[in-house]
Amino acid sequence: MSSLTNNAIATLIKNQTHGNDTSYCPVLQVLKVLPVNNSQGTSAERYRVILSDGVHLAQGMFATQHNHRIREKEVTDLSLIRISDYMTNVVQDKSLVIVLGFEIVNPHPGHKIGSPVDIGKVNSGGGGGGVVPQVKPMYGNNNNNVKAEKSYSNPYANNNNNNNNNNSNPYAQSSAPIIRTNNASSSSITPIANLNMYQNRWTIKARITSKGDIRHWSNAKGDGSLFSIDLLDSSQTDVRATFFKEAVDKFHPILQVDKVYTCSGGRLKAANQQYNTCKSAFEITFDQNSEIREEQDTGEISQQNYEFCPIVDLESIDPGKMVDVIGVVKAMSEPSTIVSKKTGKEIIKAEMVLVDDSGAEVNCTVWGDRATGAVQEFADCPVVALRR
Repeated sequence: MSSLTNNAIATLIKNQTHGNDTSYCPVLQVLKVLPVNNSQGTSAERYRVILSDGVHLAQGMFATQHNHRIREKEVTDLSLIRISDYMTNVVQDKSLVIVLGFEIVNPHPGHKIGSPVDIGKVNSGGGGGGVVPQVKPMYGNNNNNVKAEKSYSNPYANNNNNNNNNNSNPYAQSSAPIIRTNNASSSSITPIANLNMYQNRWTIKARITSKGDIRHWSNAKGDGSLFSIDLLDSSQTDVRATFFKEAVDKFHPILQVDKVYTCSGGRLKAANQQYNTCKSAFEITFDQNSEIREEQDTGEISQQNYEFCPIVDLESIDPGKMVDVIGVVKAMSEPSTIVSKKTGKEIIKAEMVLVDDSGAEVNCTVWGDRATGAVQEFADCPVVALRR
């Protein structure tokens, strides 16, 4: 068993996140890889794994970004892997190791190493060697060092599910929706790049890079409103977050572009790549009970990420592909209106001519409220950056 890391399963469960010791990269054996039975009718592909250090075994899941490695048989039963990033969740009183990053040590060793026993049975007194530390659920928003000006209750703190809470919030009138705090403890923050569907609780710290207008809808189920923001964190990954109904009234007037916030109490779902241009594979839905705190801007989060494409190269870009462009506003038209074929409502737009040092120019359309004041906003021919 010298090829496996001694006591690795107990260490993973005890530490809960790789952030406690980034030098700890244990070698484990994959005893079994199994597809998760999709009983909820979603298209999300997930794989369960049984991990062993030769003495103990534990249940786990591969993060969805590794699905292609499993489909391509890079990882199979009995493979040896070195885990470079992980986290441990507690699901129905059982510890579950989420494998976020790994490399292959030996894809086909050909045999099972040792006679491992389930560490859950060891913890509960069901036999096995030695005493293993008990695991408490990981709370992503347990900021013991944060001093808030006002307190705001988060109902998710005692709720193990991730469903929206549609009940009215008794604190809505007595507590500030945004709380300014000292800088949150880094150990309590989950990088956006590490968000996954198996986390019940998480807190992200991110900068708002864009904020959309409020949109309204009306259908057979009723009326409502929504708006979305894009959040960018220090992992250089951004994620789309959307607020509905009561959350719109509560948070839209408060949230500001370029400010840094910690956010928790949201619900993750797979990103709709047709409309979502953020790098994260997920989207977040926040409701009126979500907790959002304004944080001190210490500068570790970029204001925006760009990968600029020269305007002259746009003709060679495939239609529908997202691009970042920077240039000088050469001209700006007066706002005009068109009638949407889908809704029958009027939409305001204005046309911008953008030119860069490649010598080419391109027309860009500005929509909605931004179009109304576009002539004044861009009157001095500024340099502007357009993202995606």
